[in-house]
Order: sequence, then structure tokens, then C-alpha cells
Amino acid sequence: MSDETLFAQVLAPKNRADPYPLYARMRETPVSRQADGSYLVSTQAALRSLIFDPRLSSEDLPPSRRPATGNPQRTGSSTRSGTAWSMPTAR
Repeated sequence: MSDETLFAQVLAPKNRADPYPLYARMRETPVSRQADGSYLVSTQAALRSLIFDPRLSSEDLPPSRRPATGNPQRTGSSTRSGTAWSMPTAR
């Protein structure tokens, strides 16, 4: 394995011609910690579980002061029209 972080390898021009070996490595480890302390999450299943995990947040607010997220699994009903839901992004 290279000393280069996985995310740096994703961005490297040398991997654009044939990205599939890199994609395979990413599927083997769907969540990987990078050298700078950030995490690379590479599968839909891992992303979905993280998005709806109440233990994770970019907010420092206590739970009683957090705004509603619009998560249909939490509220039990849709408050938006249509079928698309937008997910909050990390700040």
C-alpha cells in the first residue's frame, strides 16, 4: 500500500485512466481514516447508516436544542413534497 492517503489517490490524475482497482480497495474498507483525521466513506450503505445515526453530528448543540433534520424515519411523516430529500452537509 502506498504512503499516500486513499483520498489523495482518488484525486490523483494517474488513477483516472483505470480507477477500478482503487474502487475495489475502497469497497474493502468502506470507512477509512485519513492522515489528517478526516474519514473517507465510500459506500452507500455506510453513508446511509452514518447520516441517520443520531450519535453523529457536526453540531455542538445538546439534543434538546438541535433543529429538526427532516429525517422521515424519525418524524414518521413527510413534511416535504415530492420524493427527494436533501441531507444536511457537514460544516
